[in-house]
Amino acid sequence: MRLVEEGDNWAETPLAGHGASAKVQIISLAAALVLKHHGIINVSQLFCKHEDRAGRDLSKDTAYHRELEVGYPGIVGRCKHLRNEIRKEMVGKQLQTSSVHKSFFLTENLGRISIKYRKWVRQDTDSSIPGPPSYFTRQREGIIVPDMEEYKKGYRSIIRMDIPSKTKETAYLILNRQNWTAWKSRLSKIGEDQTGNCTYCGRKEDTRHMLVSCEVYSERIWEIMGEVITRILRKLEPECSDFHTHLFEILYNRKIPRLKGLMGSEVMIFMQEMKREIVWRRFKRYENERLQAIQINDDRIKAHMSIVCEKIIKLRKYRRKQYDPLSFKTS
Repeated sequence: MRLVEEGDNWAETPLAGHGASAKVQIISLAAALVLKHHGIINVSQLFCKHEDRAGRDLSKDTAYHRELEVGYPGIVGRCKHLRNEIRKEMVGKQLQTSSVHKSFFLTENLGRISIKYRKWVRQDTDSSIPGPPSYFTRQREGIIVPDMEEYKKGYRSIIRMDIPSKTKETAYLILNRQNWTAWKSRLSKIGEDQTGNCTYCGRKEDTRHMLVSCEVYSERIWEIMGEVITRILRKLEPECSDFHTHLFEILYNRKIPRLKGLMGSEVMIFMQEMKREIVWRRFKRYENERLQAIQINDDRIKAHMSIVCEKIIKLRKYRRKQYDPLSFKTS
């Protein structure tokens, strides 16, 4: 339980919204109303009063009304659990009604959990989890991954990007290893071609192959993007080296060190939309045998990239925002 010095009297802190980190259920407004009906309003009332002196006894629960214990055992149990968690934190501290300690609270006049409460619960939850499960499964299978902190930044990067929710969903599925591939289809023996191979090049299709290393399709996408960015950079700095996209920037949303400011953010947005396009076209290709017969060349790849640019431009225009797209026209 996290106790924070605010400025209000501890005894006046409302019960609604209190919870001992993510491990204890929050005392909701409804539960608080039930407790209020039985005369329990503030956090200090969870503790038994000292019989011989002022203040509260940290080691004992307050005496709950019989009707409350029989009718709402769940609420009483939550209160007792909360009292115990507060006691653990306050060991060695004197709990007086004049102290200024204040715990998590619910902003009653707004009817929503306070910003600090949500932030602290999120921090407690994050600290209790060693890391994303996909990170450890990739490590176990020998797949190259960045360090843990860099890996987590990939999730935060998705949240901050100005992209549609469907594109964010696709990015999360890729990070969490939940996107469907031909190899997963083979392992699960569900639908599609049981060879587990890519319909473009005939090699084993896992997530990395589908998005990064397919020589016929995805690898050429990032090569062409690199060529376009190199031309743009050389207009600013003629002697600069060729631009190449790193695996971590595509799969794990790592920021591109060479691209700063607006250009870097716009290229990251394009990459997310392009990944969504790759996944979508992969599904359409499996669903339609006619599409599997279509030969892939640079002109067709550039057309696909142009479609992605047009989608971004139209969305920006709809939102009345500006966008300076990269040009992948074949002309």
